[in-house]
Amino acid sequence: MTQDTYIFHLPNGTRSDKLLNVLACLGRFREEPTVNVLRTWYDTFDWRIHVAGGVLVEEREGSRIRTSWRRIADHRQLGQVMDAVPRFVDNLSPGPLHDSLAGLIKMRALLPVARLRLRIHRLALLNKSDKTVLRLVIEEGQDTCGDDLGGFPLSLRLRIEAVKGYRKPFERARKLLPAQLSLKMAGPQLNEMLACIGRKPRDYSSKLEVELQVEMPAGEALRRILRHLLDTMERNLEGARQNLDSEFLHDFRVAVRRTRSLLSQIKGVLPSAVANHVRTEFKWLGQITSATRDLDVYLLKLPSYRKDLPASMQNDLQPLQDYLTRQQRQEQLKLARQLASARCRRLLDEWRTFLESPVDESSWPENASRPILEIANRKSWKTYRLVLEEGLAVSENSPAVALHELRIRCKKLRYLMEFFQSLHPPDVISKQIKALKGLQDSLGDFHDLEVQADALRDFGHAMQAEQADLPGEVFMAMGVLIDSLYKCQVIERQNFSGRFARFARPGNRKTCHELFKPSSSEKETP
Repeated sequence: MTQDTYIFHLPNGTRSDKLLNVLACLGRFREEPTVNVLRTWYDTFDWRIHVAGGVLVEEREGSRIRTSWRRIADHRQLGQVMDAVPRFVDNLSPGPLHDSLAGLIKMRALLPVARLRLRIHRLALLNKSDKTVLRLVIEEGQDTCGDDLGGFPLSLRLRIEAVKGYRKPFERARKLLPAQLSLKMAGPQLNEMLACIGRKPRDYSSKLEVELQVEMPAGEALRRILRHLLDTMERNLEGARQNLDSEFLHDFRVAVRRTRSLLSQIKGVLPSAVANHVRTEFKWLGQITSATRDLDVYLLKLPSYRKDLPASMQNDLQPLQDYLTRQQRQEQLKLARQLASARCRRLLDEWRTFLESPVDESSWPENASRPILEIANRKSWKTYRLVLEEGLAVSENSPAVALHELRIRCKKLRYLMEFFQSLHPPDVISKQIKALKGLQDSLGDFHDLEVQADALRDFGHAMQAEQADLPGEVFMAMGVLIDSLYKCQVIERQNFSGRFARFARPGNRKTCHELFKPSSSEKETP
């Protein structure tokens, strides 16, 4: 693909007369007035735009605002609007940029990543007819703005931009100018900005990626995983407290849940007094975040709920949305206070101190010094066998609670696979995680559909008690939705046997046997 923009570093101290002499070799230029620009880069907290290979940039030049989405690799513009960047993409002006970003960003907020004040010098190369055939832009970075970003100088940059229909002047300039001025290609300006403030792109991900070695002592391996999970909690704490978007709380809760799972499944490695205490405290942390997260989920599901209704009923769910929004705000205020409480801060601080302190072997169990592969495989193999045993026992006549218990068992197994995936061949373990996720999602959908239907019934009772004069159409629409959810649950139940059969097929069983089964000389129970 032909590139239409090239950006170079101009050496600091480049003399203007030398630059003008070189530019004169290209032809006659028209110089535009120098302007001041405030450039702000936006992305989601988990870098969804950058992961997709792009950057979202807002530029303010006087009263003019322009937001553009560009590809990192070649600076090509993918979309542009003359609006400021909103907090949520749904508030962006309708059009191609909105449509493209909406599927990528989804429910996440757009947050400023870096800001830069610039002095921009623009020059236009003219032909004999005074038409612009090439654009040059010299950028002089002044400083960043914002209390948390500090200020620093950046190198000068020269941007060469092609004009449609005039390729030759562009090709001549991109060869001549670097040679005459000893220019080097410039990398992404965002990277340079972030490096100056001690950050880098994609410095946060919710994925559990912890590198372990098979002979690593189990105590150190567990602490490494737990430190990673604690980092995730601390990174998301303030966003969850401020309710910047629903995913901060989601990622915070997942890290808490994984921590509790690791502490409960791999026993006898950490000192028992410490493990018992933090299990209790993290259980509390999980409980105080439940109500807000549940309401977040229902608000996120409302658009799909509406689509499941006949068109004539869709607007009848507005009172439900209003009720959920009020409840979410109330629960969020409670949660914000609890996340800022001394108990929460003490838990995270004391847990950090423990995880980063030297190991006192005299107070740690003997299992802490055993290889992590041995400990992990024993527990994974036992849990895998239980999943198979419980899944094979489910029949058409089994109560819903049997599928619920199997769902919990699958979640425990998936956590074990994810905790210790670096101990196994990546392509092999990733396939097993994917197979388990398919079964787990099916069981989760079966459970969630019942929970959602019951919750909607409870919401209806609460709404009626709060506002007795609500129109009957509201409750009729909610009744239709509840009935639809139960019908979907029946379908999920019917699909279970096929999905479990795919998970438990002989090839997967053989692979899990090779991955996890302890040797004959070892006990199979931890």
